[in-house]
Amino acid sequence: MISKRGQLGSSIMTVYRVLVLIIIAFVILGASSLVYSHHINTRDSEAMILVHEISECVITDSVVDLNKLKSQDSLFDYCGFESDEMENFFVRVLVEFGGSESFKIEDGDSGFLFVKDIFNMNSDTGAIDKYEPGHFVKTYDVLVLSGGEKSGKVSVEVVANAQ
Repeated sequence: MISKRGQLGSSIMTVYRVLVLIIIAFVILGASSLVYSHHINTRDSEAMILVHEISECVITDSVVDLNKLKSQDSLFDYCGFESDEMENFFVRVLVEFGGSESFKIEDGDSGFLFVKDIFNMNSDTGAIDKYEPGHFVKTYDVLVLSGGEKSGKVSVEVVANAQ
């Protein structure tokens, strides 16, 4: 019989060499993914989601109680959001009813509207396009409770700023 003990040492070294090659490959791929990473803009989606959340808070069964809404200082507090998690958002709720009557409540940094307007002016913003804020507006037909029921519209606008 031939002794095969000598072959065992070289196969153990091969396993280590393969492991070292795999580690080196992961390091190279990881470094290149940082260089070639793609910027993904989720601010429009965040704005859509927040419009839905604010609408569910303000509108109950297609009815807006304007007396409740007028008594609130902060729309975010009224809807149960923490102020520190909402620092990158601006929200405006406009209630129009009875022809010419309207009520508006805003919360967040209104300076985000200025930033959004810069991007909407059709100027060359190519160098800063990745900082464009997300924006979404949705209008609902509702009944407004304000000393009686009146038909009206509620417009919810959200601007989500770059984080």
